[in-house]
Amino acid sequence: LGISTLDSWVDKARPWFEIEAVIRQILGALGYGHARGLLHRDLKPANVIVFPDGSVKLADFGIALDIRDIKNPTEQVIGTPASMAPEQIRGSIRDLGPPTDLYALGCLAWGLVTGLPVFTEQAHSALIAHLSVEPGVFRPRVPIPVGLERWIRQCLLKDPRMRFQRAADALRALA
Repeated sequence: LGISTLDSWVDKARPWFEIEAVIRQILGALGYGHARGLLHRDLKPANVIVFPDGSVKLADFGIALDIRDIKNPTEQVIGTPASMAPEQIRGSIRDLGPPTDLYALGCLAWGLVTGLPVFTEQAHSALIAHLSVEPGVFRPRVPIPVGLERWIRQCLLKDPRMRFQRAADALRALA
């Protein structure tokens, strides 16, 4: 059928126009969900399905959160260590919002462009790195537009107030 996940893209360099199309579609899906109070909280290549026509769909909403319906927020750390935002790692549901998913999108974009995760450490060390270490040298394996590194690094800022606040903001800046 030709259906795969973005996991297969990390292993093979793709031209920027294909990566950009995927990022734009993910931003559209995130924006749709965020407008309805839904946070994915586990955006990663394995949770993005790619169809033969190049369209993508977000999958695995198993730990998604409706932030409009939180009665008693509890502290819990849940997600994938390679792409968790600092506020997600700290486990405070009150601090979660669209910038949390946009951090994960920054991790995903970094991986698609460089072929490597933002932090190469194993689970526990990666969590610590997401909390306190700035991303290292950005080495794209394909030609990219001027400003893309800055865009990705803004997604990866430690303080969620300094990231793009909405998917639409990130999409506008990507243009």
